[in-house]
Amino acid sequence: MLRLLIYKPGMFLDMPGLLHLYGMYGRCYFAVIALNKMFFLLFTQVKIFITQLFCRIYFFIFIPVGPSDFIKPAPAGRWA
Repeated sequence: MLRLLIYKPGMFLDMPGLLHLYGMYGRCYFAVIALNKMFFLLFTQVKIFITQLFCRIYFFIFIPVGPSDFIKPAPAGRWA
């Protein structure tokens, strides 16, 4: 709790009217901040995992085949 107060002191120290506003809901407000930080870290890990997974799939499928093979028409002649 104190760490969150020190982390963003401007939200409350620069605006003392908000102390009266958040007097009753102060604990809920700090809990929401803590949950947001926790979920932000969790979703950051999930995003990193999804990005790594996508890069592995991309490098294993599209790089050896080559994206130009999906765009060019089938070659004619002796390569057909």
